[in-house]
Amino acid sequence: MTNTYEGDHFDLSDSVFHDSVTGKVEHHYHPGPVRTAVAPMPAAPLVFTGREDDLSRLLPLIDPASDAELPALICAVSGLGGIGKTSLALHVAHRAAQNGWFPGGTLFIDLRGYDDNPVTTDQAVLTLLEVLGMRDTDLPATTDAKCSLYRSLLAEQSEPLLLVLDNASHQDQVLPLLPGVRRHRVLVTSRHTLPTLGARLIDLKILNAEAALELLRQALRTADPADRRVAEAGESAAEVARLCGYLPLALHIVAALLVLEPEQSVAEVASALAQARSSLDYLDDGDRAVRASFDLSYRHLTDEQADLLRLLAFSPGPDISLAGVAALAGQPPGVVGTTLRELVRAHLVERSGGRWTMHDLVRDYAGEQAAAVTAAGAEPGQGHGERPAESYRKAQTRLLEYYFATAGAADDHLSGPRGPLPTGTFATRDEALAWLDAERSNLTAAVTAASVTGHQHIAIGFPIRLYAYLTRRRYFDDLIAVTTIAVETARLTGDKSGEAKASNNLGIALTEVDRYEDAFVSFIRAAELFTDLDDQSELGRVLNSHGLALREVGRPAEALPKFRAAMTLQQHAGDLREQATLLNNISLVHQDLEDHAEATAAAEGAASLFQQLGDAVHEATALGTMAWTLHAQGRTHEALTACERALETISSLDEPDQQGTLLLIRAELSKSVAPERATTYYQQAVAAYVRAENPALQAQARVAMAMALIESGQRLSAFDPLREAIQIYTDLGFDDEATRTQTLLGLIGP
Repeated sequence: MTNTYEGDHFDLSDSVFHDSVTGKVEHHYHPGPVRTAVAPMPAAPLVFTGREDDLSRLLPLIDPASDAELPALICAVSGLGGIGKTSLALHVAHRAAQNGWFPGGTLFIDLRGYDDNPVTTDQAVLTLLEVLGMRDTDLPATTDAKCSLYRSLLAEQSEPLLLVLDNASHQDQVLPLLPGVRRHRVLVTSRHTLPTLGARLIDLKILNAEAALELLRQALRTADPADRRVAEAGESAAEVARLCGYLPLALHIVAALLVLEPEQSVAEVASALAQARSSLDYLDDGDRAVRASFDLSYRHLTDEQADLLRLLAFSPGPDISLAGVAALAGQPPGVVGTTLRELVRAHLVERSGGRWTMHDLVRDYAGEQAAAVTAAGAEPGQGHGERPAESYRKAQTRLLEYYFATAGAADDHLSGPRGPLPTGTFATRDEALAWLDAERSNLTAAVTAASVTGHQHIAIGFPIRLYAYLTRRRYFDDLIAVTTIAVETARLTGDKSGEAKASNNLGIALTEVDRYEDAFVSFIRAAELFTDLDDQSELGRVLNSHGLALREVGRPAEALPKFRAAMTLQQHAGDLREQATLLNNISLVHQDLEDHAEATAAAEGAASLFQQLGDAVHEATALGTMAWTLHAQGRTHEALTACERALETISSLDEPDQQGTLLLIRAELSKSVAPERATTYYQQAVAAYVRAENPALQAQARVAMAMALIESGQRLSAFDPLREAIQIYTDLGFDDEATRTQTLLGLIGP
């Protein structure tokens, strides 16, 4: 054969060296027994974006002049199939060649580690030896001897050389090929993290949203510089990128499909992706397919790993804890933890803190595999440890029951136990809240999953266990969503009691987001159902909720009969707690109607009943109500005494929300008798709400403090609390509140 020289490349048919290759090199090629992938180094990717941070880490590491003490194996790039490992490696190799870093040459070999027939060590080293100039007739017989000769040749190579080992599945494919001298550099890519190579590890992540859009733009403009479909598509392009999971392979496939059909719009692609049974069905351009890429990784899993990957597709939320995985798999946490670590190493599962997630497309793929083994009806232990449909259903039931039971245990700390729920799960309320905060998305998703998988008792009962938490955190959109599911599920199954309770809770949530007419419909439906069930106590609770909503819309005269009717029912039922609650609410309505003497009497009665029940928290609430009624009668000093008594009642309790509310009352009352102390009380209220981790009430307290400062002539001092409130409302997405507060800020000056 004839070797040709083009620029600074010597074309050795199946390899490319930059400039000269010293050592025992002859410019001819003797075919060996196999034909491995040491082809001329593939071209640098034409479309490459979003990897600036990775390049900034990788390039200095492979620069031979950067650090003489670096080990020979410099970097192992790992990541999910289709994430762009080879593209990054090629980009780096070509950049290094342009910089003249490796006058000894650049070798690229695809080890095909995830193929059915991966390149063996003997095949790889034989090809490398031939490229380095050795005739096959001169080679030793054994693989170990060939590797020794290969390392000797590299040791004789005085100029730095870069070796790119692509698609290694295991360290055993890489270790025999490593140079024995430090001047050479090796870049490895793998779908698995290879921690025992002594390499600098770089774990590739999916692209960010902007980089994903830029990849689409570049790909279309490469084919046709005038193609502006992505640039002009706006939200549709962003939706395509999102549905591709920001995975480079998926984005390249979509770009190829768009190039093939110049008349197709990006919006049509977005619609097709959204409507496809699975995004994986669409992400196939005939030459490349995301599903095929994932197949390579899946085939390398053990039975246990493949089994767990498929099970994870049944997790309803965006992530899952170790305890959740253990429940799903029906195995101890230590066992599933080991398997999870292997799935993380294979980049099919990602760990963040103590939680695990899957890329959306990997989740789709895992679901497909679960469906495939279900259709095959295979039993555990066959193939990849397949589970039939009943096994998967049991796994999903275990996870839903785990969420349901643990949410009940957490709710015990927020609203008191309601039955034989697990004890000892959480030692404190803070622990319970921390768990609920971490699992919130999974818990709301579990309600949806329960409703569509036949777990009706969970779909109906779960929102009740989430009610206190979602109300406390003011996640009313979530509360509306899950209680709506509970209402619909209960109605379909004929569970009148469940429907009635859910309808009442739905009405309360709708009231909190100012959807009063919808709330009234829910309350009326709940009242009808409890009347049919002859459940007077629950009917009384509904009438109480309805009365509160009527008061919220400024209809206290209509609210009062609701409260009185509810009081009659609770007296018949003998429920002292509900009677105390109603007395407090009756006091509030009498205040609205300016019947302050009646208001004081009702609040005093509520405080007395709560004290009798040993309920210090609600006793303090009633005392706070009484303080307002006394203040309205000009009895401010008595009002302050009631407020102080309320604060003393809960002083030993961990009730920062309640303390904040009482401190606000004390601040408002103090404005008329001790204005110099009011600001201090407002600040204490803010601090209490900070301890309670209740940003909405923090903002309200700051606005109240600012109003008091303005009223007392301290206009300039009001700026900071108003600005802080605006920031909190903005962060929470409370746009109306932020706008109103911004208007107030504008009214008091620049």
